[in-house]
Amino acid sequence: MMNKLLQLEKSCNELLSIFQVENEQFYAKKFKKFIDLLSAIEKGVLTREEALGFFRDEFRALYTPHSGLGEYFVWRDDFETRRAINLGIKEALNSIWHELDF
Repeated sequence: MMNKLLQLEKSCNELLSIFQVENEQFYAKKFKKFIDLLSAIEKGVLTREEALGFFRDEFRALYTPHSGLGEYFVWRDDFETRRAINLGIKEALNSIWHELDF
């Protein structure tokens, strides 16, 4: 149970880092919010069910599950750069989908 929360936090931190480096502030703010939700569980501010329910709803609204390979979350004109950035994003997103059991 705690491993799931740790993996979610790890994946969210990876995405936060990518979006900050790529100056994608909208997504960086969303993943900071997700990390804060997970921290609220540890602090006892929210129950696990409350936090994960909100996390699932917000995440599902932001990303559709198992989207196509041609989808780019961050656009860069250079194909190789764009591919490398988005591969990291795709891997972290898939990890979150897996942990959320969708």
